[in-house]
Amino acid sequence: MSLGKTGPDENERFLNSIKSYRLPLTRWVNSKVTYETLEQKPELGDMPRHSFKAESLRISFMRALPDFLVMSLMILVLFAAAFVSFLRYDVR
Repeated sequence: MSLGKTGPDENERFLNSIKSYRLPLTRWVNSKVTYETLEQKPELGDMPRHSFKAESLRISFMRALPDFLVMSLMILVLFAAAFVSFLRYDVR
């Protein structure tokens, strides 16, 4: 999940960025919208922008590295077990 940037940690980082964006957006909306301007379209040029920077590929790879190592070890152990059982099989 780390390499695909779809895991729970990345989701938590995104939700935290949304929560931190809420206050500037609320302040901007409150400064623009009054009872007199409800029928007019507000000017969106100075609206605060939400920015979310995903984690780098290097960090994602470092998080996924233990999973790859465990998977590689399991492949080697299971292949060795299958190979030994094949060698011991008696064909008659």
